[in-house]
Amino acid sequence: MERGKFKVKKRAKVKQEEWKRIRVNLRKILGFSIFLGIIIIFFLAREECKRFLFSFPGLEIKEIKVRGVPREKADYLIKRANIKKGQNIFNLDLNKLSSRLSQELLIRKVTISRHLPESILIEVEQRTPFIITKWNDQTFGIDSEGVILPEPLGSSSFLEVKGILKKRPFLGERIDLAKIEVITEIQDLFSKTLPHFQITSLDLSRYRKIILFSNKNCYYLSGEKLANNLSLLPRLLADLSQKGVEYEYIDLRFKDIYVKRKNER
Repeated sequence: MERGKFKVKKRAKVKQEEWKRIRVNLRKILGFSIFLGIIIIFFLAREECKRFLFSFPGLEIKEIKVRGVPREKADYLIKRANIKKGQNIFNLDLNKLSSRLSQELLIRKVTISRHLPESILIEVEQRTPFIITKWNDQTFGIDSEGVILPEPLGSSSFLEVKGILKKRPFLGERIDLAKIEVITEIQDLFSKTLPHFQITSLDLSRYRKIILFSNKNCYYLSGEKLANNLSLLPRLLADLSQKGVEYEYIDLRFKDIYVKRKNER
């Protein structure tokens, strides 16, 4: 009798486990069905939403603003981007348009954004030269990324750098960025050590004999030891000034600094 009771209890326990597994499986199937239904509804709703946005008359472009360039350049960029008033504001591939306008020679970066419900804003960052260089008496500007630009207005006020062109330059080309890094390093070092020192031109024809011109004097520097070279210059110039020494050039490339005095043979 006791044995029979034990068997009945065992069968009841097995049935309970089976029903538990069935309920778990049903929950999984129901959860997956709900998830699938949500995805389907989402895509259907998204397509309906897109159709609505692309056809709603209240989202037609009425104003196109351009910042960062003169008016005549702004009109050109709008035409180049082929953005027209009356277009739907969502019917534009902004990344593609930005990339297209960034190909313009004097433009470094373009950002285009929507301002709902009816305005487009084009923000432009132009390339600006920070040095000039010459080739066969023709002057070119060069920006901080090494891009060759037309001669800037007031080019005589820019730092002239020689020896950075190996062949005839073409607008839009880039020069070796290593040369740009040397120029910026020299400018940064001088701004820290001799902030009032006026550099009129640089000659980078030879990396180990960089020639820096300031008024009627010149200085020889080594590209490998720029920071060390220039750290010695302030005290040396102060000493020469105190002694009233006039010089033609100072060679800072070696441990023993050489000062070529005027009228010295």
